[in-house]
Amino acid sequence: MISLRLRLRNIGVALDSSFYYKSLHFPPHSLREAMDLMDAPTTWQETHGNKGEDQNWTEECQGVATDGEYWIFSSNGSTGAGSNPRALYFFPYGIKLTDDNIKRMINLDSLFPELHHIGPVSYHDNHLYVSHWKESQPSDQALIFVRTSSGYAVDRVVDIKPVTSDTGETFTPEFQAYDPISGLLATMRGRYDDWQYKVFFHDATSGEWRHTINLSTWVKEIAGVCFSARNIFVACNFRDSAWGHDYKGIYYFSRLNGARMGAIPVLAEESNQEMEGICYAPGPAQIHAVLLENQKLAKDNIFFKQFAADHPDVV
Repeated sequence: MISLRLRLRNIGVALDSSFYYKSLHFPPHSLREAMDLMDAPTTWQETHGNKGEDQNWTEECQGVATDGEYWIFSSNGSTGAGSNPRALYFFPYGIKLTDDNIKRMINLDSLFPELHHIGPVSYHDNHLYVSHWKESQPSDQALIFVRTSSGYAVDRVVDIKPVTSDTGETFTPEFQAYDPISGLLATMRGRYDDWQYKVFFHDATSGEWRHTINLSTWVKEIAGVCFSARNIFVACNFRDSAWGHDYKGIYYFSRLNGARMGAIPVLAEESNQEMEGICYAPGPAQIHAVLLENQKLAKDNIFFKQFAADHPDVV
């Protein structure tokens, strides 16, 4: 039991408290599996990914995912002279993220009428999930594509249904990512400046609210969420005093009980740089993030940041 007690300490459970692994969120199949999920990395190093891309496609880039063959970036597009559509851009691994290296582009404006704001993107098991905030009604949506032999086809659109807060307030949170462990759509509240600590989970077909995980510490200015087998990663745009004014962060929490496990500092030296969507993908680096640099008189730049854990086996 010593090993179990020490691992419980990793997820913030007091050593003298009673514990039943079936009480954890989306309970593991066994106590041994639960114990294996209680470890997490402690330090991270930014690796040498693509830096400072200033392209037509990078305008209003909102997030990144991977299907095992391509990096997939979501874009909210732009209007006016030289406008870009809301779109998904596909790049093969290992090449520069330049306009002439785009392997595939899915024009979302041509597929869905009345789009307003495209957000983060996530991928699992031949399905691609794109966040859409629909301005004409108080609803967020998941635009879902299925992978085919020739590319991607629209599978379905899911309207995210309302949730209720601890105070009884009802609201519709913003879709952030698909969670491959629970098979549910994960959302967080969209009020940008509000401190919050809840991750909501919704049915991937009906959009109905099914579950909630309370994070042990509050976060705000949510930019994106992704999942590994062990952790919930939340990208935020507030500047954390723990690292100084030049840094924003990606905070990660145990998916077993919401305990904070650590944080990844993200260098963002300029005031117009903001975190966007993130994804988890095993490899030399495990967490991949978009830092957008907003430009008023030109196309936005992005920094494609990739982070490697000291112990990648427990990410």
